[in-house]
Amino acid sequence: MVVDEYLRRVTVRHGLIAEQSTYDAIQALAWSAFTSERGKQRMQHANEFHALIVMVGKEHCGPKPRCAGCPLACFPALLPER
Repeated sequence: MVVDEYLRRVTVRHGLIAEQSTYDAIQALAWSAFTSERGKQRMQHANEFHALIVMVGKEHCGPKPRCAGCPLACFPALLPER
């Protein structure tokens, strides 16, 4: 799975991983969401996940966060402290 700035921002801002985390640590976290899946299904879901992260990143989690209307706002345990 590709670890890009969108994935890094989302995971850091939602407290899923430390800001200084390595590429490998972020990648391992992302892949951990798909541990019960195998083969083509795992790759398909990982690709869909990445596309959704890019969408959220472009619309809401750019260099300056725009949290209003973010689809991840429905997960209050993940929202960063303000």
